[in-house]
Amino acid sequence: MFPFDTVTIGQMLATAIALLLLVALLWWVGVRAGYIRPSSPFSASDVRSWPLSFAVLEMALTILAFTGTALYFGTSVVSASVSALLVAVVSPLLARFYR
Repeated sequence: MFPFDTVTIGQMLATAIALLLLVALLWWVGVRAGYIRPSSPFSASDVRSWPLSFAVLEMALTILAFTGTALYFGTSVVSASVSALLVAVVSPLLARFYR
């Protein structure tokens, strides 16, 4: 039914873990450098005010959208477009409920 095999799922899982760790590392580097101020009030439009939990949640949403559409449609321009649309629609809702 789905156009994937076990190697593709393993690769996507490894990529997801690496991306989540990369977001956490970059957030930490941004805090240490003074670019990110987690004590400032949360604003979804200002990445510098995002706490670590929201940054990881946003990346997890992006990973789920891209992985889900790639597993369902296969890796193509269509799946990338659909997943980008999903992230663009769901992201503001996530920010609204995060506050």
